[in-house]
Amino acid sequence: MKICFISLFVIFIFSCVSIPDNVRRIDFNKKLDVNTMAYTQAVAFSPDGKTVITGGADCRVFDFKSGNLLRKLDVNTMAYTQAVAFSPDGKTVITGGADCRVFDYSGSFLILLNVNTMAYTQAVIFSPDGKNIVTCGSDCRIFNFNDMK
Repeated sequence: MKICFISLFVIFIFSCVSIPDNVRRIDFNKKLDVNTMAYTQAVAFSPDGKTVITGGADCRVFDFKSGNLLRKLDVNTMAYTQAVAFSPDGKTVITGGADCRVFDYSGSFLILLNVNTMAYTQAVIFSPDGKNIVTCGSDCRIFNFNDMK
């Protein structure tokens, strides 16, 4: 099977992608109502798989089973959130974009990380033990999460 699409940037680009016969197509069976006019640029599951956080023009936390919105995080930035992550214990969320912010799970703002870079943060992650946070944009920085508590 071939899937063809056209992209319009400065010039027209026409391309076809061949999909092997042994690849299955699976349709979605659930939809999260992100209810935003802008794109969602980041998504992450909580460690227990019960909630999902999305990032874009804002950050929203959803119940995965029902798809219902649980809360919005006040990222309070004029730029898009481009990265989101849960801590391994699921009690803390970090968002990245024009700045990096740490929230407790209830949505209370805790800490603004000093990433001190001119570029947007494109990736954020907690270490598996939850003791460190790594943020990456034009460079990568490591923060000791225990020092923040």
